[in-house]
Amino acid sequence: MDTCYLCGATAAEKKLYVIERYVASLTLCEECIHDIANETSLAFGETAPPASPPLVPAAPRDIKAYLDRHVAGQEAAKRAISVAVATHLRRYNAPELRKSNLLLIGPSGSGKTHLVKTAARVAGLPVAFADATSLTQAGYVGDDVESVLVRLLDAAGGNLELAQRGIVFLDEVDKIARKSGVNTSITRDVSGEGVQQALLKLIEGTVAKIPQKEGRKHPMDEGVMFDTSNVLWVFAGAFEGLDEVLRQRAVREAGAGLGFGSKPASELALPEPTHEDLIEYGMIPEFMGRVPNLVRLDPLERETLIKIIDGVEDSHMANYRRIFKHYGVELEATREFIEEVAKRAQERYARAGGRGPLAVLEPVMEAILFHLPDPKVKRIVLRPDHLDRPERALEEARRPPEAA
Repeated sequence: MDTCYLCGATAAEKKLYVIERYVASLTLCEECIHDIANETSLAFGETAPPASPPLVPAAPRDIKAYLDRHVAGQEAAKRAISVAVATHLRRYNAPELRKSNLLLIGPSGSGKTHLVKTAARVAGLPVAFADATSLTQAGYVGDDVESVLVRLLDAAGGNLELAQRGIVFLDEVDKIARKSGVNTSITRDVSGEGVQQALLKLIEGTVAKIPQKEGRKHPMDEGVMFDTSNVLWVFAGAFEGLDEVLRQRAVREAGAGLGFGSKPASELALPEPTHEDLIEYGMIPEFMGRVPNLVRLDPLERETLIKIIDGVEDSHMANYRRIFKHYGVELEATREFIEEVAKRAQERYARAGGRGPLAVLEPVMEAILFHLPDPKVKRIVLRPDHLDRPERALEEARRPPEAA
């Protein structure tokens, strides 16, 4: 029988809730939940960050199970992120464990940000999101690399202890690679190799003085001393052009084109990227040495797109159903409608990945929502023909049942 994790009360004694924000299947009674809320001044049900690091580390399989319910596809990335986050949680009581910093390699829209955001949510950790292209070395116009720590402190609600155990997600890191793998310029590379160099100490672990609020440092600002030793770093990027680096390695390893009957380079299977490949691409060795885990995300297949549209808890249709519910309308969609949306997304917005279906759906939903609320419309069922004529969905919904 389930019991409250904190006080041990059974369901017969107190009302129990299963909390999934911190770890999967953590059971707390109503009284303990309200006690926690009162002590931290957080109202029950709010999505504000927890007031202290989680007491119970989640198992990798529990984080993976949560990701499966909220994110479609990307099995390898889910497993890698689940293990990294689970290990990171255990470092709170065992700081000798090595950090499992990650580099996610995948095209835009493949789910890199969503995966990290969802994993951080189930772990109960704050996460700061930043774009590497906005960062520069200290002293140049732009955001100092330490600005990501200010965002992390803000994400933790100002709780320094929690922020120092949080996650930094730095996207577009491929844009700070050295050009052609070698910096031939005699001037400072303030937005490329220089940013990589500036990040090294933060990733490795240092005590950085950061301002209380995001913005440029001020000499008179007392600031906050932020220890980065226990921050988990997740980097991501599309790394366009990396396939050519991998193809060249495949040719070298296979000796393609050197003997009779050998396969042409275009037919060779691309190997998984290694640290050496990324160094050749333009990342500096010192940076790659601090990021042990490389994960390549797959391009989205049709079935994965279908799940993104309507197959997981964070699907596009689930979001639209919540919106329509506020207008007093029950929204449904046929399987044929979902498949047609996925087909059009692949044909018209292939490079957008998981965001492609939104480009197909948004004009349709906007055309319908503009006419809501409508006392005659209580339920809408979407079919493929409504993609081109969304007004028909409204017309059909307004008909009395006997006329439908």
